[in-house]
Amino acid sequence: MRVQSSAGVSMVLTHTGIFKTGNGMLDASSLYVGLATARTLFALPQGVPRIEINLTDLNAADATTLRIQALTGFDTVPWTDGAEQLMDALNA
Repeated sequence: MRVQSSAGVSMVLTHTGIFKTGNGMLDASSLYVGLATARTLFALPQGVPRIEINLTDLNAADATTLRIQALTGFDTVPWTDGAEQLMDALNA
């Protein structure tokens, strides 16, 4: 299939599988590719501006953030930062 990124770069890719997150809107509009392909599509030869990680345990965000930061030296932010209202609702 031919894909075009928001940076205007087009590539022909081979469809190799289907990944379902359970979120219909996300599943209908997402494409997962390797990091090298993503860097080419979005014209980012030096790297990527952000990496998101999906955790199976929502409560592990703070500890995981600290561990990633210790291992890599990267700036890390847990999803819980700025989500006080959501955290209150989840705790209720």
